[in-house]
Amino acid sequence: MKLTRVAASSPAPSITLRSPYNADHVTTPIHPMPTLQISLLGPLQVRLSGVPAHLRTDAMRVLLAYLARHEGVPQRRDRLADLLSPDRPNPAALTYLRNRLTLLRKALKDDEAVPPWFMVDRKQIMLRTGDDVLVDLSRFEQLLARVEAHAHRQLAGCPHCLTLLQEAVALVRGEMMAGLNFPSEPWELWLLTQREYVNQRALEAMTWLREALLTRGDWEGALAIAQRQLQIEPWLEAAHRAAMQARFQLGDRNGALAQFEQCKARLWDELGVEPDPESEQLRQALFDQQPLRSDTDKKEPWPTPIGPFFGREREQAHLLQTLVDPAHRLVTIVGAGGIGKTRLALEVGRQLRMSFPDGVYFVPLDAVKGGAEQIKIAIGEAAGLAQADQQLTGEQVLSILRDKAMLLILDNCEMVLDELAFLPDWLKRAPQLALLTTSREALAFHAESLLILTGLPTGEAALNAAEAMFEARGQAARADFALSEATLPQVRQICRLVDGSPLAIALAAAWVRRRSLTQIIDSIGESLDFLSSRMRDVDPRHRSMRAAFETSWQLLDGQEQAVLAALSIFPTPFSATAALAIAGASLADLDTLCDKSLLQQESEAERYQMHSLLRQFTAEKLGARAPDVAQRFVDYFHRFAAANQQSYGPLQAEWRNLLAAITLAHRRAEWATVLSFVRLLDKPWFRQIRFNDMRIGLTMAVAAATALDDRPALAQSLLRLGEVEMEQSDYQAAERCLNDALNHFLHLEDGLGIAQSQYALSRIKLEQAHDEEAVRLSQESMRLFEEAGDGLGVARNLNLLALCCIKQRRDFATAQRHLEEAAALQRALPLTSSYVETLRHLARVQSMAGDTERAAQRLAEAAQVAQKLGNLGEEGAVLYERLLLAKEQAQWEAALAFGGTALERFRALGSLRWEALIKTQLGLLHQQRGDPHAALALVNEGLELFDALGDRYEQSYSLYYASILYDALGQAERGAAAKGRARQLAAALGDPLLIARLAEGDGAL
Repeated sequence: MKLTRVAASSPAPSITLRSPYNADHVTTPIHPMPTLQISLLGPLQVRLSGVPAHLRTDAMRVLLAYLARHEGVPQRRDRLADLLSPDRPNPAALTYLRNRLTLLRKALKDDEAVPPWFMVDRKQIMLRTGDDVLVDLSRFEQLLARVEAHAHRQLAGCPHCLTLLQEAVALVRGEMMAGLNFPSEPWELWLLTQREYVNQRALEAMTWLREALLTRGDWEGALAIAQRQLQIEPWLEAAHRAAMQARFQLGDRNGALAQFEQCKARLWDELGVEPDPESEQLRQALFDQQPLRSDTDKKEPWPTPIGPFFGREREQAHLLQTLVDPAHRLVTIVGAGGIGKTRLALEVGRQLRMSFPDGVYFVPLDAVKGGAEQIKIAIGEAAGLAQADQQLTGEQVLSILRDKAMLLILDNCEMVLDELAFLPDWLKRAPQLALLTTSREALAFHAESLLILTGLPTGEAALNAAEAMFEARGQAARADFALSEATLPQVRQICRLVDGSPLAIALAAAWVRRRSLTQIIDSIGESLDFLSSRMRDVDPRHRSMRAAFETSWQLLDGQEQAVLAALSIFPTPFSATAALAIAGASLADLDTLCDKSLLQQESEAERYQMHSLLRQFTAEKLGARAPDVAQRFVDYFHRFAAANQQSYGPLQAEWRNLLAAITLAHRRAEWATVLSFVRLLDKPWFRQIRFNDMRIGLTMAVAAATALDDRPALAQSLLRLGEVEMEQSDYQAAERCLNDALNHFLHLEDGLGIAQSQYALSRIKLEQAHDEEAVRLSQESMRLFEEAGDGLGVARNLNLLALCCIKQRRDFATAQRHLEEAAALQRALPLTSSYVETLRHLARVQSMAGDTERAAQRLAEAAQVAQKLGNLGEEGAVLYERLLLAKEQAQWEAALAFGGTALERFRALGSLRWEALIKTQLGLLHQQRGDPHAALALVNEGLELFDALGDRYEQSYSLYYASILYDALGQAERGAAAKGRARQLAAALGDPLLIARLAEGDGAL
């Protein structure tokens, strides 16, 4: 909302309103049905049909206040229970909530209201809305929203909005819910946040009203509002100045000067700063009894933006800080078309008026026809320098500007770059002149400071500026459009698809009138032409994203166009080396395209990227050259993969480009290249836990081998794909691939392939607790590996058999023999992840035997090997073993630290099984530290994952742990149920240790 002030030559009548929500002026209307009035903006007050209601406990007050703040929005019972009694167990907290709700409904005569005040079901509670439910905070926000949405030339001349503001300000009686200090941390945090929000909104409303009253010459009203603001924030300097001005105009000069001294003392005591120059100047003017000049005595032509301004807080702060510094006199906002340069410049210019006594003026250069002289004349006309019908020359304009402390905003400079060569000379000859320019490329002057503008941020956390803008523009197109939990992910996806471009967001949001969000997402991917507008008053350059890009395209020469089009082949950031090899782009070409806001440079990473929508546009320009560029892309990254197969560092930045190259080769039916590509990346993918990429690549390799009728390659690809599906815990898909691979290897009579398939299948059976089948498959696999003289294959099966010994019979001696044999075999071989696995299992067995020192040594060696291999998964597995070892030694804090790091690692890698294992162990650690609630939550989260994975062995132990924790929390019924399920699984699995523990009632964790 734009607030302006006009000169107050004669005071206008004061506007005085009394709010029906103000306790001092309440009246009791006659209603056939009761009314519920809840006042939160001050000490909590509750009235039934105007009569104070008595709430006996603070818990009842807290519950009502929270529901009133969220009026009309259902609140979950578990959230409310945690708010009222965070220290109680969940069932007890819910019972407490239920009792407090019963008492509250009785106190408010809920049964007499039609419908009842509260909408209640088994999961949620809500305070309903309606004309008979009056919540002052809701009314306050409604009033401010109406003021912000109302169209008027200036606030001081709009009685409607002044009335609304008077009512809104009158609702604020003091600190929100003052005195309601309930002993609950969730409540205290929530209340603190709400109080900060309400204070800021109240101050904002009072500022609007104060400035409007000053403009109207209502000195008493303005003084009253300023004093109210100072009660909230005693160091609010603008309010002190308003009070000084009002007192002086009311004839109280001494009071005005005393107000300055009070302001000075407050600022020093609270913030340790002196008053700003504006306050000092006002004090001096009052001391000298000079007539006060209104900031709006002069009128400055100023474009009125359509709609609210979103985000750009960091950019605004930077520009404001830069432009108030006399050392910075030429600042250019550089960015692509539609990125929001003009709107940001206008917003900053509006805020800078106090820093430029002679004014801030906006000069659009896209409409200027002619050369430098015409631009100079246009500046003079925009700044109103000419008298009557006088026509100034460019030199005359400069002559007038020489003594002016003025800011000129020159918009769309890219259209007339060559004609702006006079600007450095103007800056020298007019020392107080400052320039804020917008352009798609830098002006390239020594005095120039740049702000590179990119899209609005599109985060994962709270609602951000891009999504808020989409919602506002969507509501302009369709009044009932609103973001919700259901629609927010789609809106967030749209904002990401357009890389946060404000123009693209506005164009996409306008389509909610005719399209669903899903259709909008699909349409953006299908055609750039979807992002267009039919509005007749839109600048032609901003009528569509194509038009915005076409303007920039036409400013390029032929070579630049060719390079930019070829660079569209990159789906993700790229290096200068790749750009040269594939698109023929030299460093100079890349620099030029960055200067023209068509590429963004990641300077430290030495990489470049293109806006996703611009990529669509330029890909169309590639035309007949597309096949040649695609071939160069595939060939370059195929060579790159071959050259860096053992050097994972260079691969890190190129994963997406590499996958795109394989996909292109597959699309072009280059089957041999696809198979070669996948073989080259197999080991790097696996060691870096790029399982999603690996799955996609192997799927294409299977298709390539099928097309070539290459049965050995098909069998190997299926085997590897099955292993990846197993790592992703998709056992059904894994078994399908492995069985297909096994059949091909049998047909080929490939003994090693058969052995590898059987080993992988045995691992699946082990993880699903089909131990006998796992042992059978592993023994057969090991026999085949022995016949082939494959020591690594034998070692892997020994690892697996050792785990079976531990799980089935707790036979640690046999397990250790298997593992020692596996370690001996692998010491003569190159380092592999299987050796790390062997060392981890040995450490586990030695720890169980009480030899913690040797166990720690094994884990230290395992960590070194995993790090040498660059195997992130094995590094995480070693952390898990360190957790277990620290737990054995009762080193709880160290164990929690290892567990937290391991959990973070495996979450990033996407391994559900490891996540479940770690959560279970973290739960047991929390029980040891005396926190059974956190322990049970973690154990149950792990149990849910084991259920989803079908791991019956781990399910049985998690159920056993959960039963003990339920019993410790007094939840005997749940404990018995968990123990019963654990007993059934233990019997089915034949696990002697767990059967014994359950039979003996051993409650140890």
